[in-house]
Amino acid sequence: MQINIRRVKPDEMGLLCELDRKIFSEADAFDTPKLWEGLETFFVTNYDIVVGSTALRHDTDVSRRSHEDDYVGCLNSLYIVSTGILPTWQGCGIGSIVKAWQIDYGRRYGFNQIVTNARASNLKSVRLNQKFGFKIVDTVPNWYGTETAVILELKL
Repeated sequence: MQINIRRVKPDEMGLLCELDRKIFSEADAFDTPKLWEGLETFFVTNYDIVVGSTALRHDTDVSRRSHEDDYVGCLNSLYIVSTGILPTWQGCGIGSIVKAWQIDYGRRYGFNQIVTNARASNLKSVRLNQKFGFKIVDTVPNWYGTETAVILELKL
């Protein structure tokens, strides 16, 4: 494998939306370019084949109130909005490569903390974050419809 992470180009937003629909459920997919506005978006590639994506938001924390208000201003905080790997590429260690890259990105740009959230049922995501030092700081009932979100934080 030769995993690289590169910025999504403006003319690739349709591809990003299509990819997100393949990775996430209909309820969770960012399936229109408008949903990506204000985010730093990146493709995860293996030998130039797109296998996933990640989206980050600078100076933002995860609201502990509701998903409608999940972008709360917080200077020096990096919010990992989304990380997704195509199902056929999951279980190959790509998630760990992306997580290490996200942490490096946070340090490189001088953030003091990184925050993210995951469905409580997504134990793979929660455990991956914990493997890299993220701590569970809160849970929010009904963030994902009727499902609870786990809020994770890493101090840098």
